[in-house]
Amino acid sequence: MNILRFIILITFLITSIGAKCQSNLLIENTDDFIHEITGEDYDNDGNTCETIIILVNNSIIPQNYDCANSLANWVVTVDFCGDGTSDLQYTYQSPFDDNTFDDTNGDGIPEVYLAPTEIGIEITIVLPEIEGPMSNHRVSWKLVDDCNNVKTAEIDILVIDKSPPTPVLIPKFVINVNTAYPYINLIADSLDAGSNDNCYSQTDLQYSFSDEISDKSLTIYCNYAMDTLTIIDVYVWDSRGNYAVDQVKLYVYDPCLICECYPYSNISGTVTSWKGDPVEGVEIYIVAALPEFPKTTITDEKGMYMFPNIPFGVEYTMRAKKIDLYTPQLTLLDLVKAQRHMLGASPFVSPYQYISADLNCDFKLKISDLLLMKKIALGVFASEPTSDAWKFIPSSFEFTNPSNPLNDLSEDSFQTTFTLLQPSIVDFVGIKMGDL
Repeated sequence: MNILRFIILITFLITSIGAKCQSNLLIENTDDFIHEITGEDYDNDGNTCETIIILVNNSIIPQNYDCANSLANWVVTVDFCGDGTSDLQYTYQSPFDDNTFDDTNGDGIPEVYLAPTEIGIEITIVLPEIEGPMSNHRVSWKLVDDCNNVKTAEIDILVIDKSPPTPVLIPKFVINVNTAYPYINLIADSLDAGSNDNCYSQTDLQYSFSDEISDKSLTIYCNYAMDTLTIIDVYVWDSRGNYAVDQVKLYVYDPCLICECYPYSNISGTVTSWKGDPVEGVEIYIVAALPEFPKTTITDEKGMYMFPNIPFGVEYTMRAKKIDLYTPQLTLLDLVKAQRHMLGASPFVSPYQYISADLNCDFKLKISDLLLMKKIALGVFASEPTSDAWKFIPSSFEFTNPSNPLNDLSEDSFQTTFTLLQPSIVDFVGIKMGDL
C-alpha cells in the first residue's frame, strides 16, 4: 500500500510540474494584407516606386496561462521574394549588440537582435526598403515564452503600386477641318506633353478619352462646337490600371468652310435573308435625338432602302421589322431539321439557323421551341402568331462562337448604333423564324 501511495505521489508531482506552462501565448496579427505604393521617395534617392513596410504585432495571454511573468521572445523571418527562401531574420537569440544583418549563428540567414518584450507590449519592425510596382513577401512569426512554449504564424504581404500617373498634356489643341469629309479622328496619346509615372516609363503609359482604356480616339465632326473652345477629359493610365484625369482645351477650326458643304449625307442598305434572297417590305427604323426623328422607310423588291439628307455628326440607332405569317415557309421538314440538330445527328451549319429555331425568343434552343414549331407547322393555332415571324440582325454583327451563337445575343444585337461621319451603308440579315 505504501508503494502504491508513493507512485501516486510521484505521478502527481510530475504532472503538476509538466502542466505549469501548457497554455501558449497567442499571436495577435495573423492576417495577410496588401500594402500600397503611394509614390513617396522614402530615402530621397529619386526613386518613387518604393515603399517601407512597418510590421506590428503583439502577444496575447490566453486563459489558464501559467507563465504570467514570462517575456515574449520573438523570431521574425522575412522571405522577400515569396519563393520559400528566408532572406532576413529578427531574433532574440542573436547577441544583444548585433544591429547589422550578418549570419552570426551560421544558419545562412542574416539576422539582427530583437529584444524580448513584456507580454501584451507591441513589437514593431521596420523592413528594409522594397522597390518595384508589385511583389509578394512572406513573414513568419515565432513567439516563444520563458517556459519554451512556442506559437507560430505566417502572413503573406502583397505590395502593389496604387499611385496614378502624373498627366502632362498639351493645354490647348487646335484642329483644322480640311479633309474630304468633315471629320477627324483625334488620338488620345497625341495630346501628351510629357506625362510620367512613379513606377513605369513614359512609353508604358496609355491614354484614353474615358474611364475605358480602349476609348483611345475621339471623332471630331462638323457640329462639334465649331470655332469655339471645348474642354475634353484625357485619362492617363499606367500598366497597373491606375489612372489620372486632366483636361485639354480643344479648338475646332474650319478655315475652308468644309462643314458648310457637307452638312448632310445618306444612309442606305440592303436587307437579304440569311440564304441570300432580298427581303421586300421590311420597315427600317432610324432614331436620333433630333426633332424630325424617328424616321421609317420600307425596302423595295430588291431589298434596298435609303434615308436621304441625314445630318452629320449625330448618333443614330437603326433596326428593322417585318410583320408576316410564319407559314408557308415553316413546314414539318423544318421541324425534322431542328430535331436532328438537337440530337446531334445533323448540326446547323449557320449561326442564323440557331436564331431561326429559337421560336420563343429566349436565346436558348429547348423542347419548347420544337413544340411551338410543331403547332405552327400543323396549323393548330386558332390564329397564327405574326409579330415575331422575322428577326433582323445587322450584317456587321460578329458572332464570337458561331457554333453556339445564341450566347452572343441580346435584344441590343438586333440594332446598330453609330455616329454618321460620311455616307454610310447599313445592311441587315433577315431571319424567317422556323425556316431552317
